[in-house]
Amino acid sequence: MNPYFGVVTVLDVPVDQEDLMTAIAFNEFGCTGVQNINSKNIDIGSVNLPDSLKVMSGGLSETDGQIIDDKIFKSKHASLEFFFEGEKNEIEKNSKSFESLILENDYQVSFELRENIDWRDSYKKFFKTINLKNNLKVIPSWEKSNADEGEVIYIEPGMGFGTGGHETTSLCLNYLQSISLEGKKSLDLGCGSGILGIYLQKYKSFECDYVDVDQDALSNCEKNLSLNNLEARENIILRKGFQARKYDVVIANILLPILKEEAELIKNCLSDDGVVLLSGILKSQVDELVNFYISNNIVTREIERYDFGDWSCVVMGNNESILR
Repeated sequence: MNPYFGVVTVLDVPVDQEDLMTAIAFNEFGCTGVQNINSKNIDIGSVNLPDSLKVMSGGLSETDGQIIDDKIFKSKHASLEFFFEGEKNEIEKNSKSFESLILENDYQVSFELRENIDWRDSYKKFFKTINLKNNLKVIPSWEKSNADEGEVIYIEPGMGFGTGGHETTSLCLNYLQSISLEGKKSLDLGCGSGILGIYLQKYKSFECDYVDVDQDALSNCEKNLSLNNLEARENIILRKGFQARKYDVVIANILLPILKEEAELIKNCLSDDGVVLLSGILKSQVDELVNFYISNNIVTREIERYDFGDWSCVVMGNNESILR
């Protein structure tokens, strides 16, 4: 890896000129990457988005994507960063030549030579040990130590896969800690990093199946199982090929639309005395979710509900929980 890379920033490029400028940068000046930086300066809180889009990452419908595109990313002008890699003299030659061409066309332009810090190491500063209730810790792999005490889950943080820092993950873990029975069967639906199922396997001796639509998430989950000395066999399953079977606990920490979409699958996976732990939802969405599950005969009752900040999780089933 070369120690430096160059960045040429061009402000207020008309969108109808963006493709042409990008093609010139790549074909004539050895540019290796470009990004639109308009969205960096957007205050998402000030954008009037529906509640369904102000939640955790997950699958978006075509309509949702269009809303985000229209309200956040569409603009008549784009501010662009063009990246140049190679030896230092090559970077300076290519980027300066491109910069000169842009200046001739009366754009605002600047050049910066940056240190090429490997993102695989630099991102670690954003992930530290997370201390939860009852001495439970979620520890990133590079902070793992033989001296770690209490209940510990080790993870390799991945983009959008869940690290234990989100309120809904904390709510789910708090409930799972309170389970008194051991040796039951569980499903972590939309597992992401697998942190919730890993807790049940590691500290409650549950069997667990991990299901997700994203193969990258499943790969991350498998790595996290290994970090916690748990063996991944045939329990890492892509949603497309998953066949319903019965579980004592079904965990679904995902978006409200997906919780509705997967309701029939959850019904078919729930044992007679089992419980489903639903999260990834705002407090304002809980009643809607509960009413949907009961009115559609997915389950018959709400058992428990927990809140943390603006977020909630709800435990539902057909009988009183057998897990306490």
